[in-house]
Amino acid sequence: MQGNSLPMRKIIITQDINSLLDQGENFFNRSEVRIFPAVSNEEALDIHRAEKADVIIASLDAHALSGEQLCSAIRESRELCRVSLIILHSGESSHIQRLTSCRANAFIERSADPALIIETARQLISVPVRESYRTAIGITVNCGSGRETTVGFAENISVTGMLFDSEAIFSKGEILFCWFVLPDSTHIRTSAEVVRISDKVTEHDSNRYGIRFIDLDPAYRAAIDEYVRKKQQRP
Repeated sequence: MQGNSLPMRKIIITQDINSLLDQGENFFNRSEVRIFPAVSNEEALDIHRAEKADVIIASLDAHALSGEQLCSAIRESRELCRVSLIILHSGESSHIQRLTSCRANAFIERSADPALIIETARQLISVPVRESYRTAIGITVNCGSGRETTVGFAENISVTGMLFDSEAIFSKGEILFCWFVLPDSTHIRTSAEVVRISDKVTEHDSNRYGIRFIDLDPAYRAAIDEYVRKKQQRP
């Protein structure tokens, strides 16, 4: 019956889509999914204005319109903001630090298995956009060879700490230095301790951690408290 047909899902992709579509039977090849290839972030934004996509898979590095600029243009527009954003990056430290300025839902290295990109897009489409927005956080940790920098994205933030996902592996009790940007553009920088590690539900899931902020600056505490208060007031 026609009434049982699934709604059309629109996905804009700024990278070579052949590696994604050639994965055999997958979410991107379904009849209810329409793929819009784009040669640049700028073209992706133009397509989104016309089509109102469900997911945009874009690049952090781009000449005309960077990943940060693309995210800002979309998130600051009432007409365009209801979309999930996946930003692809190189994994270099300089890129990871830039990701904290991207108001995206997920961040994936370009070298990652295409199946991870497909699964991330599928998961983001299955939850409401209002619930799927997550804040990028940069993480630096001391290790045997020096200091290692990675990226994660938070699902929950409070004045005491946060929950976040990351591909990196941390241990309970490990001390991290993290930085992230609140929606009002306040840059938070603080040390934190890993106090909880959650089990993965599926093999495609990232590692999930609970961290406790250490000696959070009073100004940062006030900014986070205000962010949480406003979030609770949303309808």
